[in-house]
Amino acid sequence: MKGPRSIGMLRQMDNVLPAQALGGAAPSTSFDAVLRAAVRWASRRRRLTKDERSLVDAVRIVTGNHGQLILEAENLVDLGDRLDQVVEDRAFHLANALIMSLVAKAPRILEDVAGADYDDTEVFGDGQAALLERVGRLMRATAAAARRLFSAEDIGEAAAEYTIQREPLAFLYEWELPAPVSSAILDGMYSTACSIAAARASEVGARLEPWLARGLLERWCGGLYGYLRLLASAPGSGVPKRIVPLEDRVDVELEAWRHKALMAGLKVAAIQSAETGEAVPVFPSAADSGARR
Repeated sequence: MKGPRSIGMLRQMDNVLPAQALGGAAPSTSFDAVLRAAVRWASRRRRLTKDERSLVDAVRIVTGNHGQLILEAENLVDLGDRLDQVVEDRAFHLANALIMSLVAKAPRILEDVAGADYDDTEVFGDGQAALLERVGRLMRATAAAARRLFSAEDIGEAAAEYTIQREPLAFLYEWELPAPVSSAILDGMYSTACSIAAARASEVGARLEPWLARGLLERWCGGLYGYLRLLASAPGSGVPKRIVPLEDRVDVELEAWRHKALMAGLKVAAIQSAETGEAVPVFPSAADSGARR
């Protein structure tokens, strides 16, 4: 059974919201938290099901590859470049799609993770307590919203669609998708990349240098918040106003209306330009506006 209104709550732009929109929702509790839950279970000698083991193995593979790449950054500029490299890598998106397909099949791990506070001072250091608290708060809000908005069937369908896409970032250039919406989806991808790096550091017991710890956490917070702005706009998301104020939320319906108006203006301008052979401005220039006053 689908969740309330399901993906349709976010697909208010004539069904053009890409599968990547769920890419930040499925692993929103963070790769690190999933690994930690598995380690706790192993220490208690709790047996993992086949699907749970597959999820943990998939997370370990992606953290070992892409997470390690991010952790090898030499400075903040290099960190940004490496995050870009991961988000642009199709292998990263294929791994994310696989994890999306497995997440819904491992409810026990997700329940264990959902109630846990995120506190990884061993990796990030005591000096990053405020940022760690914010990451944890945003992760919990994102996970709770995702559970309300998306059913297992939703995530499975999105994962299947996500897997076959040859250019996972092509949605950034689609005219049908409003820029604030595509930007929020991209933020979710960056938060996932940061989560992968954190999971890798935790797995190998690395203590990050202060500049890297802060840089990674700041980018993680930014990605989580940007993505949560999109989820919070959906009716029934349950995201508290104290976490995402109303004025910060992406109004999907309004953005879709604005975008359609812009596309209509561009179409009219293109037709007029073809008929007259002259460039036709879509919006009046400042000089033209002043002349009309």
